[in-house]
Parts: sequence; structure tokens; C-alpha cells
Amino acid sequence: MFAIRLDNPERFALVLLLILVPSLARAERLPLRTYTTADGLAHNVINRIVRDSRGFLWFCTEEGLSRFDGYTFTNYGVSEGLPHPTVNDLLQTRSGDYWVATGGGLVRFNPKGVPGSRVIYAHDPPLSAPLAPMFTVVIPGVADRQSKHVTELFEGHDGTIWCGTFKGLFRLTQKDAQARLLPVDIGLRSDYAEQALISSLLEDRFGTLWIGTYSGLYRRWADGSLAQYGAKDGLAETIHTLLEDRRGALWVGTRSNGLFHFNITPEHSPPVLLRNYSTKDGLGTYWIFDLYESADGRLWVGTNRGFCELSLNDAGEVAQLRAYTKGNGLSYQEIACLAEDRDGNLWLGTNNNGAQKLARPGFTTFDERDGLSNVNSLFESNAGELYAHGYVFGDQRASVFEGGKLDLLNPNFMPYRRLGRFDNERFTWFVPAALQRIGLKHASLKADFEKLA
Repeated sequence: MFAIRLDNPERFALVLLLILVPSLARAERLPLRTYTTADGLAHNVINRIVRDSRGFLWFCTEEGLSRFDGYTFTNYGVSEGLPHPTVNDLLQTRSGDYWVATGGGLVRFNPKGVPGSRVIYAHDPPLSAPLAPMFTVVIPGVADRQSKHVTELFEGHDGTIWCGTFKGLFRLTQKDAQARLLPVDIGLRSDYAEQALISSLLEDRFGTLWIGTYSGLYRRWADGSLAQYGAKDGLAETIHTLLEDRRGALWVGTRSNGLFHFNITPEHSPPVLLRNYSTKDGLGTYWIFDLYESADGRLWVGTNRGFCELSLNDAGEVAQLRAYTKGNGLSYQEIACLAEDRDGNLWLGTNNNGAQKLARPGFTTFDERDGLSNVNSLFESNAGELYAHGYVFGDQRASVFEGGKLDLLNPNFMPYRRLGRFDNERFTWFVPAALQRIGLKHASLKADFEKLA
């Protein structure tokens, strides 16, 4: 290993003589750790990740609920009283109560209760002596399979708990220790059953409720008035997720039309479309599963081909967009949900292979999969630019950064000495214009360079 002092122009020029043409972009390795059933997770299909007021992470899975304390998982399933193995959402209210959205009804969860469940129908009279089971199931009075399947939970500013189901919107009311689920008509289309599915709920800063469905986007004002937005407003009909960012802008993730950015006002007027982000903008796909805003103000987008990181400027516009895929180390390409733990780590829930924790800030690895064999030294220029000197892989024709084939199973690969400049994302391998004019045929200078190594 050696270090290069850049205050000596002649030596710096000497070192660069063996550098060839610019390289291709690399695929950075993210600092990820995967958690699956092998680590104690209830199931590898993750529908939602929720952080509660105590800092616990709750994983809503296809085989129950998993609580993660930073070290181990504690699981709650049908054997503990859940009415259905599928858990779609968890809500901790401002008063500290836990509610769980399952495929078999809305469930009140008492972590200190006795394992087992009690079913309450909307028409049941109040109980004279409240029991303390771990799970209490609340089912609408006219219950069928679709209305019992709860998909979304949201607590409004006034304490109202809203429930999305396969069969529309419901409101939870509680009086005299009796919980009831009441249907709320928002004018959902009914050409086919899927149109009544509620996929996302959001209350904006004006106190109006936004409802994402498979038949468009709906808005309900406090006075009960309604509006529906769809293709006529430039928006896709199948809505997967909604987010209001800290600036008050509305973001809508869709199944087939990418990500929409809207400006909204309290008036009964349609939202103003600011921009529609798609593959042309670097999303990599049109299918958006989830949206999340982290504590540092960045937006994270879960898609069916990885996830994206959006950095916003002071005006709330996207200043930079990065897409990450399996090539960056993801265990599975479909990122169904996103959350952040109390340490600032981002959690990615997948549709097939558990959850992954992305350490932020953390280390990014550059290795053989990027065509890098080894690094001999790192140094910084007078301008503060970071450089690396080392060897990269290639075939007998050229390095991988010049079109050569990367084949790590081939013992006859060729190592090439290179210098790379880091731009905070990737290394770029280049030949300065001055050295290109000199050429690479000066044998004595090449020998001096080998001695320096």
C-alpha cells in the first residue's frame, strides 16, 4: 500500500499514466440486514410495519403480528386469539389503545390480556362485566366476508377511528364500553367487487379525509360532502397509498401510473397536479406500494422493483431521485411497506422474504460485484475530492469498466491498475486530458510507476 501526495504535480502525473478511459456506473451495496422466519418473524410476507410510542416495531404479516424489541420477535397469532392469520395494519391511538386490522375483523389488542378472543357484533348489548381478553373482535352488524376483511386503520384529529375494508369505509364508535362499526357511504362504484376495496386513509391538515380505493381517490369534508377524482383529473383509478408531507403536499402512489404530487387547499376544488413521476424520471416502475417520509424529510417509495429515495428542496420539489433494486443488495424486489425505527434506520417490508433494515447513516460496500478487486490506497486532492488507487477486474481484452466481461468464476481474469474519483455515490475511472496527450507508451515512466506501487 502507498499514499500519494498531490502537492507534487510531477508525481501525480506519473501515477496517472496507466489510467485508461472512463468507467461505467456501479451498483452500490447498501448496508442491509435481513430478518425472516429464521430470525423469529411470524411470516415472510410483510403487509405493514408500525412503530409505537415505546419504540417497538410491529410487523403485520400473513401469519399474525410480530413485535420487535431490537433483539427478538414476540409473535401473536390465531393461537393467542386473533380471528384470522392475515394482519394488514396496526394502530396505536393517542390514548394508547391498540387496534389491529385482520382478515377476520377489527380487533382491539390488549397486550396484557389473557390469550383468547371475544367477538362483539354491532348489535350486541354492552357487557355488564368487562372481561380482559388479549383480543376483542369488533364486526359490523351486517357482516360478510368483504366487510370483515379490514385493510386500513386511521385515527382522525378528533379521535375518530376510520376503518377501510374490502367493502368500503367504516367508522368505529365507542359508548358505554360498547364498540360498534358503522358504514360510511362515500359513493363507491360497484361495477365489480374490487372497486369497494379501501387501500389507504389519510386526514390532511385541513381536517378532510382522503380515501384511496381501487376505483379512484375520494375526499370527505367535515360537513359530510364528498368528491371523487380519477382519470378525468389525470389520476389513475387504482390507488395504493397516500401521504401528506410536512409541507402539506399530497403524494399518491398508484398501481400503474407511478407517483403523483398534488397541491391541496381546504376548498371544494380538485387537487392541483404538480407532477407525475414515472420511469422517465428514474422510478424504475409504475407500480407503487407504499410511501414514507423519514425524520430527515426524505420521501421513500416502495415499489414492485425495489425502492426509491426522493430528496426535496426548500420549495418541496424533488431535487434528487435514487432508485435501488436487487442489484443493491435487496433480498426481494417487491417492497410492500416502509417504516423508520427510533434510531433512524429505514425498514423495508417485502412481499416474500421478510424485512430488511437499512442502516442510515451507514457503510456502503464496493466489492467484486462492482468489478473491484482490491484497493491499495485512498487519498484526497487539494480540492477535497476523494480518490482510490487499486485493481479492477476484466478479461484479456479490457477491464470491466471499458467493456470487458466480469466473470468471477473464471480464474483467468485480468487485474487492471486504475484510479477512481468518488462523487459521493460512485467511483468514476478517468484519464485526465493532460495525460491523454502524453500517452501510455513511455516505458521509463511506467517502470517508475511500478516501483511506486
